[in-house]
Amino acid sequence: MSVSRTPNHEDNRNALIAALHPDASVFGHVFEGGVDRLDWAWVAERARQHKVGALVAARIEAADTRGRLPQTVRALFRTMRDDARRQADRARLTLHGLTDRFGSASIPFLVVKGSVLAEHVYHDACARRFFDVDIVVRPHDVDRAERLLRSDGYRVGQTEKLLAIKPQSAVDAREAEALTQRFYERFDYELPLTPVRKDGRLAVDVHWHVAPAFRLRATAEQLWEHTTSLAIGDLEVRTFDHEATLLHLAVHATTCPLSGFRLLHLCDVAWAAERRPPRGALLWRLAESWGVSTHLARVMTMVERVLAVPIPVDLRPSQQPLLGPWFDRAARPAFLLDGPPRESGSALRRARRELVWGLGMRCLSHNLRRSMRVRLARLEWRLRRRERRHAE
Repeated sequence: MSVSRTPNHEDNRNALIAALHPDASVFGHVFEGGVDRLDWAWVAERARQHKVGALVAARIEAADTRGRLPQTVRALFRTMRDDARRQADRARLTLHGLTDRFGSASIPFLVVKGSVLAEHVYHDACARRFFDVDIVVRPHDVDRAERLLRSDGYRVGQTEKLLAIKPQSAVDAREAEALTQRFYERFDYELPLTPVRKDGRLAVDVHWHVAPAFRLRATAEQLWEHTTSLAIGDLEVRTFDHEATLLHLAVHATTCPLSGFRLLHLCDVAWAAERRPPRGALLWRLAESWGVSTHLARVMTMVERVLAVPIPVDLRPSQQPLLGPWFDRAARPAFLLDGPPRESGSALRRARRELVWGLGMRCLSHNLRRSMRVRLARLEWRLRRRERRHAE
């Protein structure tokens, strides 16, 4: 889908942002203000890129009661909504299987992001798109959890994404999976597993922590001290409590590189602050204890600047830290929405934008190190394949 620059480009951006507001009437006012002036192809493309297509589709479905949008536009967003509905069904199927198997093996686990946010923050299982099920187990249960999932038809996933070359043989696949597993265990505190059979289940990311130590000083056991139970459909699962949930979301939003950032990250924080509000005093005490008070303040400020969602008074920091000019440049709707999509734009321009983002979010050194590790993993993979071909 092509992205066009129209005289009403700011209107396009404002319409997309309004659709992400927790208050549905905000988008309703924009929609009633006139739909003909908007470039809906641009809105749809950016909504998909930022993983908020299902939410925008839900807003349009509610606002376009008189069928004012062209049929092609309605069909485009309906496809996003239907896709999210299918993913929600697959997530419930996956959670049922995890609950049964992990329960029988006496392996406790937490469910984070995904289904929890869809049902208890967005109040609509089809309004938040997600691609896998994220669970957290205790560090000493990781090996047992991996063996159980492997015995249930899962294997290491994300190999092509990490190594950028598809394995061509069974030997290739085994080596790629081993290399991918080592990478994620060492650098991302998780193990991505995907079902071999196409039986409707989603991939499962098994975490034993949720953030690098430089970003979050909490130990794995401290995370487990801040959990609660809630229902997802007919299942009761455990997840982070309100305070830990918001800190987890804030850290996630300010740690990823710009190429991995999505407006969904800010939406999660904005909606959680309103729909599943934490206790303000406890939130900031916990943020201070875990060393993330500055990062929390940054993401709260971004929510207000980018999404125009006011943060409740009791969730504001008592003293606003100095955020700096790099943050001021990065935390703008134009910077986040008008830049080149991941697949386009010059390498130099993308590098400049990543630099601004990394300095503004104070994650530059971490993201550079991770990028270098990805390149080293790909180099190791190519060298191994070449050596094996020479040996053959």
